[in-house]
Amino acid sequence: MGKREKVLLALMAVAISYGAFELFYSPPARDPVTQDTVNVGEVQEMSAAISRSLQESELDEEESYVLQAAAARWEKNPFHIWPDPGDEVMVEIDEEIEPDLIHETLAYSGYLEMGGTRLAVINNTEYRKGEKLEQGNLTVLNIAPGSVTLRSEINGQEYTIPYDDTIYVD
Repeated sequence: MGKREKVLLALMAVAISYGAFELFYSPPARDPVTQDTVNVGEVQEMSAAISRSLQESELDEEESYVLQAAAARWEKNPFHIWPDPGDEVMVEIDEEIEPDLIHETLAYSGYLEMGGTRLAVINNTEYRKGEKLEQGNLTVLNIAPGSVTLRSEINGQEYTIPYDDTIYVD
């Protein structure tokens, strides 16, 4: 018998010894089906006690202040709330109008640049350069991060709408 066969027999003897130990001497495994029992009456009593203690407890000054501050209206809302399209009052731009009316009816509220393509979000609708606005006879002439330039198809007049990310709904 060679050295290789002796090593293999020794490893086999160790494996058989370990298997016999696990079979006869290891502690039995816990039954996974066994569950602890819960007394429903005790749980109901504990729940009732917690409810009573919550009703009897009073808020301290700090907790009252936090609740009042959370319920108060914020002067400047940090979250951007988009108005519902159905709630917006849109003016159909089909004749020569004042620049102030353009600024009141159109809101440039988003800018996106992907590769060579620029998109402007005007009144919650995305437009590319050269597209006509839904609100009337205005075409997107130029899109920049700080403003968008529109051209009237009626009189050729250009209007610049500044970027505005402070749209709030009251």
